[in-house]
Amino acid sequence: MMGSGQQGISMVAQALLWMVRLQLSSVEKNEKLRNVKNQHYLRRNNNNVNSEKSPSEEKENTNKETSIIEVKSTETKEIKCCAPLTKLPEEYWKQLHSRKFREYCDHMATKEINDLTYQLLTTLLRFQDRVYHENPTKFRQKRRFVLGLREVLKHTKLRRIKAVIVAPNLEKISSEGGLDDYLRSILLLCDQDEIPKIFAMSRHGLGKTLKKKAPVSVIGIFNYDGAQDTYKELINHVENAKKLYSDKVHAILTQKNTSKTASQKQTKPKDVGINKSSNSSPSQSSESNHRSHQSPRLQNNHHNEVEMLSHQILTKLSEP
Repeated sequence: MMGSGQQGISMVAQALLWMVRLQLSSVEKNEKLRNVKNQHYLRRNNNNVNSEKSPSEEKENTNKETSIIEVKSTETKEIKCCAPLTKLPEEYWKQLHSRKFREYCDHMATKEINDLTYQLLTTLLRFQDRVYHENPTKFRQKRRFVLGLREVLKHTKLRRIKAVIVAPNLEKISSEGGLDDYLRSILLLCDQDEIPKIFAMSRHGLGKTLKKKAPVSVIGIFNYDGAQDTYKELINHVENAKKLYSDKVHAILTQKNTSKTASQKQTKPKDVGINKSSNSSPSQSSESNHRSHQSPRLQNNHHNEVEMLSHQILTKLSEP
């Protein structure tokens, strides 16, 4: 009897708890509905107030909006552009460079350089992975290379990098603090510390060789032990490519200079002709005077013909 009574009490308690939960849930729903209704009512009142505004207030609001737009436009105009990445003028480097081979490259991109960079990076990656699997705690201390513009810039400032590999097809962002700004500072530091610069492959190609999903722009090499032969051969090919690049630039400059001198020579014979005419005989001078007397009539006839042709062309254009 006691067991059945306790079971009945427990059933009643569970029923009461269930009723209390239902009431609490209904109260919460009612509160949410009230909040939604209040928000709707407030929006309605705000719309009515805005519709009842005077035209002067509307003008003030429009003026404020236009001033905000002007401020934004001035802010966008104040974006500073960086200096160019090359010392060559634009009309010269446009003949050599393109979007895939940009103007910051100082040597020609050849197949040998691409193949040797691929071999060097694969060997360094293999050594780095082996160190990681053997001792992951000392991996950062024994890294062979580092990726990214910021990381490479940081370590070049600390003078830890021995060589820099740059993709020749970086995206052009010439604003202050953009990619070109970072790249310029890296290249300047490399020139100051005499760090070799290698422009090879592409962003996607460098990413694939290093088994990265994202493209890689710049690689800074800390240590190339174990791949000295490929590194030395790569540097020799880079020096040869630099000579080839300088020869091409020299050829473009000489071509421009020759074209300028030729244009100047073409203007000089006119003066020579005038001097010859001054030293000519009196009979020739009389013939020239006779021609000069006849020239105004010919000029008038030519002018009339031009006017007639222009009138005909205009009438044809005006016709539907």
